[in-house]
Amino acid sequence: MQRYWRLMAVAAVVVLTIGTFYIQSAIAANGLPEITVEKVSGDADEMKPVKLVGNYTFGNGMGESVQVDAEGSTYGSEKSFFERIRNDLFHKKVDQLQAKYKGFMRGKGGKASSYLETEDTLAYADVINQATPGGGKIEFDIAVLDKANDETTSFTVPVPNRAMYVQVQVQDVQMTEDALNVITSNYLENGGTETHHYRFDIAKQDITDENMILSDKVQEDKRTHSSIVSGSDQAAAYDEIIFKKTVDPIIERTDQGRDTASATGEQEYIVYNPETEETRTLEFPGSLADQNILDRSDTMLYFKDQQQIVQYDMETEQMINEMDIPTSFKKSEKWGGVTRIKNDTAYMLTRNQEEPRRLAVLDLPSGDILFEGKIKLDDPVDKNASLSLNELQVE
Repeated sequence: MQRYWRLMAVAAVVVLTIGTFYIQSAIAANGLPEITVEKVSGDADEMKPVKLVGNYTFGNGMGESVQVDAEGSTYGSEKSFFERIRNDLFHKKVDQLQAKYKGFMRGKGGKASSYLETEDTLAYADVINQATPGGGKIEFDIAVLDKANDETTSFTVPVPNRAMYVQVQVQDVQMTEDALNVITSNYLENGGTETHHYRFDIAKQDITDENMILSDKVQEDKRTHSSIVSGSDQAAAYDEIIFKKTVDPIIERTDQGRDTASATGEQEYIVYNPETEETRTLEFPGSLADQNILDRSDTMLYFKDQQQIVQYDMETEQMINEMDIPTSFKKSEKWGGVTRIKNDTAYMLTRNQEEPRRLAVLDLPSGDILFEGKIKLDDPVDKNASLSLNELQVE
């Protein structure tokens, strides 16, 4: 009998939670402004693949998630309870893969960096059984789909030396011939982090090689952090993987943690070849040395330098194109807030929250401005509310 009471209590909580969600959503939906991208110049069709994502915050601190595309705006309260949960857990790329490969994607995680998609293959790698720190059998969960015959190879392999790590996270998946290459961040018991490369033989369903690429050790006077430089499509195939390594001096210690001065820190870009396991450091021209990479496409890297987008070829180590950023925008508007590169086209959103934010679509080979638009609210944002757009997606 006690069991049934528990089931009834759980059911009541679920019903109450969902019911409260819909009541709050109905209330929130009233009075929310319509948000659009108003054309300034160019072809409005260039806006069709673009989606802007952010939050609309009220004066009381409460907020609504919002998406803006060519059709207008959609607030979180306009979506179903389960749609909102899914949007929080799954990357847009993963949603696209699930729609196209339903059988293979069943039971797979929502991180785009766990996937690799090529013309012939869809591969997946994750690390499972990490719910209990120091317990469980931490394993790689591997799956590879051959698109030609619709056959899937799936297997699990224990993470080598797993007792050394608090957690292991997959950062990238690549393939070389019949080998699957998985790049991970391995978090050590002592607080340090190592970047590892695990090579899997698909036919043998086992790890054939392991290589530590980078080590971010805990030091008294500085903090080191390494991260992968990924393109807009995190599931894309690359022959080489780029890491950004930053070293920041520690200038103040507190009981809660460490404050660092990143402004005086150093950064470098390291290229790793999974096939040869060789590394090299990218040496950029002086004007690009301290700039962050906006995006990458195959061997091309894109930077913002002053009022230009600079295209840099990793193979020749040369700048091959410099394109002027639109000058029709006010000087107070700051470029580089969000930039995405796809099919030789740059999509750029200003990051100034005080002015009407603007979106530009630029053709990289010619330098032509294909479209300019400004973000418009039917009811202007007043002192009690604000709009923050922090993500730009291109389908």
